[in-house]
Amino acid sequence: MCVMDASITQRERGAMATTREDLDRVLEYIRAIPDMIPDIEIPRTRRDREKLVRKATLPPELQHAALVAIEDADTLLVMVQHHNPSKGREILGVVTAYDALADRLEQLARSVRHTADVRRAELGDLVLDIYHAAKRMGLTDPKVAYHADIMRKIMQKQRRRSAKRKAAALKALAEKAQEPA
Repeated sequence: MCVMDASITQRERGAMATTREDLDRVLEYIRAIPDMIPDIEIPRTRRDREKLVRKATLPPELQHAALVAIEDADTLLVMVQHHNPSKGREILGVVTAYDALADRLEQLARSVRHTADVRRAELGDLVLDIYHAAKRMGLTDPKVAYHADIMRKIMQKQRRRSAKRKAAALKALAEKAQEPA
């Protein structure tokens, strides 16, 4: 049974909050995906990947022209006997399917990153609400005042870092604008 078969779909869950266990179950499923993809090649090193680039990035027009040529010219087929014209078309179809799968997985990854950012922003709202409430309550409660002081120091440190980054970015932008075109 597939890991995801036992899980609740988003529609069935309705307004139920996402839990860590839900995401762990999805992660377990994702880790199993490579085993589901036929003939998947996982590069062992960066060099392995680089060796493929020259051949793998040939223009599609050249690929198509070569396949047409081998199907059309018997003499060419004799020269490259170890290549079957129908095998080339089959590989092209598989490549197209792999590309579509990769595109969909990349789109999914972008959606997951966006969802994490949305949840991080929700957490930020909650944290800021707590911080502001602690500042107000800290005036009368020494225990809350202690925590409010810790949060205030962290916020000041963050603002200084942010201001330094902003100043550095503005300086770099100004220097770039002064360079001759």
